[in-house]
Amino acid sequence: MPPIQDNPAARLHRILSSLTRQAPNTRLLDAWRAIWILTGSANDNNNFGFLRRYGQFLALPKRARDVLLTVPNLNQELYTRWIPKLEAALVGTSLSGQVASFSATFDKIALENLEHCADILSRERSEKTIDPKELAKIANDAKQLRRETEAAEIDVELKAYILEGLDDITSAIDDYDLEGIASLEHGVERAFGTILLKKEKADKAVKTVIGSRFGQLLYNLYLIVSIANGALQLPYNVRQLLLPYIHAQTEQRESTPDSTTKSV
Repeated sequence: MPPIQDNPAARLHRILSSLTRQAPNTRLLDAWRAIWILTGSANDNNNFGFLRRYGQFLALPKRARDVLLTVPNLNQELYTRWIPKLEAALVGTSLSGQVASFSATFDKIALENLEHCADILSRERSEKTIDPKELAKIANDAKQLRRETEAAEIDVELKAYILEGLDDITSAIDDYDLEGIASLEHGVERAFGTILLKKEKADKAVKTVIGSRFGQLLYNLYLIVSIANGALQLPYNVRQLLLPYIHAQTEQRESTPDSTTKSV
């Protein structure tokens, strides 16, 4: 899990700083893959995963600029000089080009200006963040549960329902380093929406061992996000379905009054 980043400019700076540490003669496609820990040739199915991540990366400059424009009494031009250079580097260097060509356009001066932009946004428009260790634990639990679900002898439709929910959780956590807490909020909301739209399957799932563990995992993710920003509310039907996990968490907090709820 990458270091905590509390605004889009900071996340963009981390990624571009990682790019500068790649060997100058490295092909850009390979450099981006290395940064996002993607493997395989440009012709395999993993290329779809790369394109998805690259698209999220390309959205960061606009998000950073849009947030910066909301800061009052600020010389925006002073903090956005990196944008033209980044646009020129992205347009002028293909993915088959080399890191050196990209860095010649988006140079150290541009990277430093982006860092200043990230700093002002961190002070003026910081986002809520999540402890990376908590996310790593949920991600590992989700991967383990996925393996067990795939091997479980349960109803095929029920298995597909649980696997779909696990994909939502895993995708939300994977996207955190690019999209921040918004990715987790959207992941939880998607899972809640699935429960509401497929209530019959959700009711059946929670009565199985695998489904019960999925419910606990979803509630754990919901809990750390809601603690961070206090904005997410459980829909009534979802709350009824997750009541066993809510009660268990409440009992755990009451049994350890001197501790703060960090991970569940």
